[in-house]
Amino acid sequence: MAAFNHNNSTLRVCIDSVKGRTISGRVLSRRLTEPYHFPDLNSFVLQMEAVFDAQKFPQAYHRLRTFLPAGDKSTLAAEDLASGMSEEAVNAGRGEVATVELRVMSRRNSTWQGTVNWLDSSVIQEFSSYLELMHIADEKLFGKSV
Repeated sequence: MAAFNHNNSTLRVCIDSVKGRTISGRVLSRRLTEPYHFPDLNSFVLQMEAVFDAQKFPQAYHRLRTFLPAGDKSTLAAEDLASGMSEEAVNAGRGEVATVELRVMSRRNSTWQGTVNWLDSSVIQEFSSYLELMHIADEKLFGKSV
């Protein structure tokens, strides 16, 4: 049973729609059993938190607050690489607006740290919080941040 780590647990975020300031799309990953369709970024974050918690990677450094009731488990979380989506299916995913490879390497201070790679450019950007990730997305998708 192969465990998840930051090299094999990249989230491919396919942004399919940007209406007003609402971003929606799909997430594909070896760590998911099937694609996750998200209606907005808040839903995306909550579902990915449930996946991270179920797989214990990346583990939260502390758990002071939660937005999900205790005991909720993600049905999307693969138990291991063998039960997750195939690498081919993940790599084939493309968003109608943009495609992003997101690596969440740690979850300190109740937020995410990692890298984001917009596949239409060669720039890989680091982020140290979910808010910084949203700032990067705003600049890329809207040309400025709010």
